[in-house]
Amino acid sequence: MGKDNMHLSFSTSCLNRNMEEFIRFLKENTTKDQYNAITYTRGPLLVAAGAGSGKTRVITFKIAYLIKRGVSPDRILAVTFTNKAANEMKERVKHLTGFAPYWIRTFHSACVRILRKYGNAIDIKPDFKIATETDQKNIIKEVMKEQKAKERKKLSLLITNLKNNYSSYLMNKDRNGRSLQRICKQLAFQLKLKPPVDKAYYYYRDYEKIKQKYEYLDFDDLLLKTMELLQSSPEIRKKLQNYFEYILVDEYQDTNNLQERIIGFLMQNGNITVVGDDYQSIYRFRGAVIQNFLDFEKKYNAKKIVLGCNFRSIKTIVEASSELIKNNLAQVHKELYASDKTDIPIYIKSFADEYDEAKYIPDIILKLVKQKGCSYKDIAVLYRSAYISYILQHELIRQGIPVMVVGDTFFFKKREIKIIILFLRMVFQNDKLALLQFLEENFLKGFGEKGLEKLKKYAETLDTVLDIVNQAGYGREFTRQQRMTLLAVKDGVEMVKGYNKSADAVQAFLDTFQNVFRDYLTAISEDKEQLEERKRSVDEFLSFSKSHQDINELLEEIALLTDKVANVNEKNAVNLTTVHQAKGLEWKAVIILGAEEGIFPTRHAVTSAEIEEERRLFYVAITRAKRYLLITYTFYRNNCESRLRISRFVKEIPGKYVTSM
Repeated sequence: MGKDNMHLSFSTSCLNRNMEEFIRFLKENTTKDQYNAITYTRGPLLVAAGAGSGKTRVITFKIAYLIKRGVSPDRILAVTFTNKAANEMKERVKHLTGFAPYWIRTFHSACVRILRKYGNAIDIKPDFKIATETDQKNIIKEVMKEQKAKERKKLSLLITNLKNNYSSYLMNKDRNGRSLQRICKQLAFQLKLKPPVDKAYYYYRDYEKIKQKYEYLDFDDLLLKTMELLQSSPEIRKKLQNYFEYILVDEYQDTNNLQERIIGFLMQNGNITVVGDDYQSIYRFRGAVIQNFLDFEKKYNAKKIVLGCNFRSIKTIVEASSELIKNNLAQVHKELYASDKTDIPIYIKSFADEYDEAKYIPDIILKLVKQKGCSYKDIAVLYRSAYISYILQHELIRQGIPVMVVGDTFFFKKREIKIIILFLRMVFQNDKLALLQFLEENFLKGFGEKGLEKLKKYAETLDTVLDIVNQAGYGREFTRQQRMTLLAVKDGVEMVKGYNKSADAVQAFLDTFQNVFRDYLTAISEDKEQLEERKRSVDEFLSFSKSHQDINELLEEIALLTDKVANVNEKNAVNLTTVHQAKGLEWKAVIILGAEEGIFPTRHAVTSAEIEEERRLFYVAITRAKRYLLITYTFYRNNCESRLRISRFVKEIPGKYVTSM
């Protein structure tokens, strides 16, 4: 476990002197609560850290404190969720102590190290291979040859669910065979897996057989097999417990059942500190179990220390967010307060529709830049769902405001929009390259690489798109399916070219290829939720096209907007991102878009637990802002049939903190 020469060899006098200096350093650079959390080692500790309260500082300083006390860096296990967080933590500790502890790792990375050393005990070879996401997809494709991509995606979700939530059954498969079949059937039913749900167990079984044949472990296996090892081998469990002198867990509110059990197996004598914020538990859809955090104090008879001082946001934002989250019943209560006592109100602004909203926000951004000392990179626009940002994307780019769309594809590059644009370019701009790209997208079946190479020869000698599809449609070198596809393109071009108004042309395309387009959207969507979002994108594009009478003007503006996005200086651009993507980030000014019932909270949130998670998500959105916060809502949006109402979460913010614009 690590290298022996990494163990500390301080003399007692040197150690004491270093410790005295470090204690003085801690007292000068931490709050009382932070100091208490860093220096407490007399049993299990829960650090309930409010937003912006310096939890990363507490973890890194605590690791340094343990090292200064004489604990070997190699015998401290500190786990977190991302490589970025682990590397940053390791660098900070190295800066403080000169050591970069080996066991500052992500959960999965720590499990890999344990399995490579001790996995033989459960028949895992030390040189096992880790299945990448692509490997996993290929194996699932092999066992579900006859099924579409979205059904294979469902099986992937089923496998993850099974391994994270039914591990006790999997560790004794021979005895629990029938139970596993029943569980797989139940999960398949919940995920709406299209094949007979009875097949789900056999798909899972075949997936495992292929994986074992190639000596793969997938990401879920890394956790599952580590827990199996710790549970089935008391000797190895004791060896690891004795090895790790102290354990720290970051973002404990995001742990799943397997991670919580692994940590439980590794700790002994209360040598553990867990840090997190249940107010920011927003990953239930990934398997996070907030109850792990809520139950820790009682389950382990742990001491609780609250980090309530927010060093990020001004007083108004901290107090408003605190009042909001009090409406959640499932929580570890924390009294939150701001170190910055500045009192700037939270602005609330209503609009008739998303077009008014999109026209107004660029002016706000420019005022923040010109009057409030913000750079573009200091500003973020946050939203619950990406589709409500598309109209704003267009307007910001049209006005020359640099934007960076985080974690999403720029609107006009989305596959469902790109295919429409390619067809319109074929029809109204006689774009022969667009024809080849259109066929390459496999919107209409039949053209692979060889077929496109043959078609390129026609494109090189003929002048118009119609000439190409006409003549190639009779070419003997093409298959029957390819000739039928070319005929369908020809009919579509002739149908759509009669419409010169932008919206009419887009609608004509949608009408002409109605069934094909529906099947295309289904084929490129991983699940029902993504399919619905793609449909909303198409509705937004149709609505956008109504703002341009002439179809060529529409295509010209799209080309210019796309070029501006391609050339944006990402180092100084307004960030557009979902709230989930924004967690852990902060900006001087934040605009929360679409605070309406049915959107934020989403209409899919029905149960009290789901509403509470949505409220936590809104809390995360608010607490990304350091100084300025604007919340917008509209009465109508393209994809909503009836008049919208302001989000309940906005109403839960006391009036003394807000002002209407």
